[in-house]
Amino acid sequence: MEIKKVDFNTILPIWRDKLWPDRKTKIAPISLIDLTGLFNKSIAEESVQFFACYDKDKVIGVNSLIQTSKLFCRSRGIWVDKKYRNKGIGKSIMKKTINNTKLLNCIYLWSMPRQSSLDFYIKCGFKQISEFFDDYEFGPNCFVIQKI
Repeated sequence: MEIKKVDFNTILPIWRDKLWPDRKTKIAPISLIDLTGLFNKSIAEESVQFFACYDKDKVIGVNSLIQTSKLFCRSRGIWVDKKYRNKGIGKSIMKKTINNTKLLNCIYLWSMPRQSSLDFYIKCGFKQISEFFDDYEFGPNCFVIQKI
């Protein structure tokens, strides 16, 4: 297994077909939602990093990372193929995300997981900092954060 930096076109089919099937809104490389739950247009100016985990030539996991403010980065869109779950692949992808957060000189990594994914984030060292809400597609969601 190898985790590589990739482009948006590599993970878009995974996000579209596996993570967010039947999504009503367009899947963009960057989400403008910030840690307050509001849309922050300044996030659009930041560069985003995409990661894919490969088993030979097959993509078996993905995630993205974007800096949302001076000290904060967001992890978005983590997904692992069902056949490869519970084998540490998600944690490896998150570790890569955390390491790249450090390279950006950020000290916090946050995300907005679905309720069904919260346990994974807790196991990766995140703390839940909000109640669950249904403000976006594929909820309920909450905010989680980790000091790096």
